[in-house]
Amino acid sequence: MFSVKKVIIIVIAGLFFSCKKDKQPAVDLGLDYRPLQVGNYVIYQADSIVYDDFYNPVKIDTFSFQVKEKLVKTFTDASGNSAFQLYRFKKTADTADWIVSDVWFCYVEDEKRFIQDEENVKYVKLIFPPKENEKWNGNAQNTLPEREYIYENIHQPETVNNLSFDSVVTVNQTDYQNNLIYEKEYIEKYAKHIGMIYKRIYDVKKDIATQEILSGVDYKLKVIAYGKE
Repeated sequence: MFSVKKVIIIVIAGLFFSCKKDKQPAVDLGLDYRPLQVGNYVIYQADSIVYDDFYNPVKIDTFSFQVKEKLVKTFTDASGNSAFQLYRFKKTADTADWIVSDVWFCYVEDEKRFIQDEENVKYVKLIFPPKENEKWNGNAQNTLPEREYIYENIHQPETVNNLSFDSVVTVNQTDYQNNLIYEKEYIEKYAKHIGMIYKRIYDVKKDIATQEILSGVDYKLKVIAYGKE
């Protein structure tokens, strides 16, 4: 016959192991690769080279400036999503004032995809959780032709402009096979707890014989600072 003391011990032990069994570790969906909090900002150094074949020889223009992206406020969009207004600022010198150049917005939908509206065109920038070689249609939320995005080098440490990041995912948006005439590369990189830290658009047309660039653009954004205001 069990004593009252033994019954109490058995009940407590059962409750302990039951709680231990039910307590499962939370799944990391990777949402921190694009943290959405009002006041978050990232500042980039922007450099671009523009090749213009309207001129002979080809005219080459270079531009350098800074871009600041900041989450300013939240609102509920027409679909009921909790969205964030994203202000984009530009300045051409360290002493110049920031000037608003664009107002975009962004949100995470159902903890499955990060969507950013740029000039009234929505792009599916990230899907969650990130998986190596995972593919999706970056234009699934707009009327543009389907465009394949793919994750590469996920959860890898990386250094950009002497800033070190523990965990970075790379999104290859190129969706194009390069040849002797056209060469394209569209890349974005996102660091955990910060957001996008690198972007490149390389889209050029070349002379098939000499391989000299005739027209196109080589545009890069590289993080130089980030924080919260």
